[in-house]
Amino acid sequence: MGADPAVLDKTARDVAVEGPARAAIHILRWNAAAKEFTAQVSLADQLALKLFPYPAWKVEVNGHPVAASVRKSTGQILIPVQAGLNRVQIRFVRTWDRTAGAWISAVTFILVLLWFLWPSGTRALTPQMQSRSSRV
Repeated sequence: MGADPAVLDKTARDVAVEGPARAAIHILRWNAAAKEFTAQVSLADQLALKLFPYPAWKVEVNGHPVAASVRKSTGQILIPVQAGLNRVQIRFVRTWDRTAGAWISAVTFILVLLWFLWPSGTRALTPQMQSRSSRV
C-alpha cells in the first residue's frame, strides 16, 4: 500500500527496464486481457510495466510462472528477467469470484425466465382477475 498511481508518467512506455540493464523490447500483443512481449536484456534485472497488480494477472517468463513484485512508489508491476532473450506473457484469467458471479447470474436469469414463461393459470389470481372469474 502507499502507492500513488498519479505519480506514474502517463507518457511512460508500456515496458521499461527498472535497473541498470539495457534491453531491446518488442511488444507482440498488448490488449485488455493479454500482454505479450520479448525482452533481450543485457543483465538480470526487472521490467517495470505500465500495469497495476490484480490477482487475476498471471505472469510467465519463458513459459514458467513467476511472481511479480510491485514498485512501491507507483504500484506498477515489476517482472524479474534473466540476461538474454525473455518471452513474457501476462494473461487476465478467471478467478473464483468471477466464476461464482457468472453462475449466480446464469441461475438468476434462468429462474426469472422460467417465472415469466410459467403458465399464468398457475399463478395466484390478482383481485381484478378474481372479480372477472366470479362473474362467469
